[in-house]
Amino acid sequence: MVRGAILFLMLGSAAAQAFASGPAWVEVRSPHFTVVTDAGEKQGRQLADQFERMRWVFQTLFPKANADPIAPIVTIAVRNKQGLEALEPEAYRAKGQVKLAGLFLRGTDKNYILLRLDAEEAHAYANVYHEYTHYLMRKADGWLPLWLNEGLAQFYENTDIDDKTVWLGQANPDELRFLGQRSAADCGAA
Repeated sequence: MVRGAILFLMLGSAAAQAFASGPAWVEVRSPHFTVVTDAGEKQGRQLADQFERMRWVFQTLFPKANADPIAPIVTIAVRNKQGLEALEPEAYRAKGQVKLAGLFLRGTDKNYILLRLDAEEAHAYANVYHEYTHYLMRKADGWLPLWLNEGLAQFYENTDIDDKTVWLGQANPDELRFLGQRSAADCGAA
């Protein structure tokens, strides 16, 4: 909990610095989400729509689970890697750390999702779906193993949604290539 509060404070101070300089930021609201972005209103509306669609998917799949946040979700969507680096907690920028395309931070009065819009993903809204899955899994943080939490987020990130159809857990070509280059022993199979 203390770690989350520290990360939240660091993100907040970095956000204030980034908002003060650079491109214009816009805020877009949907019934359940707020998107703040430096990529323009059109991109903000597309992101909010994708969050609403994924919320509908989870609400349909798990009707007894509450897909509506008690505390609002604010998504900060930056255009590029430099924007993400300006906002992400310093601990994530240390040498040897995994390079992030998104990050979920839980706060006491709001929840935050930080997204990098130029991250190369096989599915257009992979980062949106991945981080929203982490939000929905938040109550399981204490008992759900990290590998399963990440695995579920990766499964749902590979989702495609159009006006009539939802394809859950689509194959990720990059991951398939990686697995094709490894033997079963390399991947931990017995």
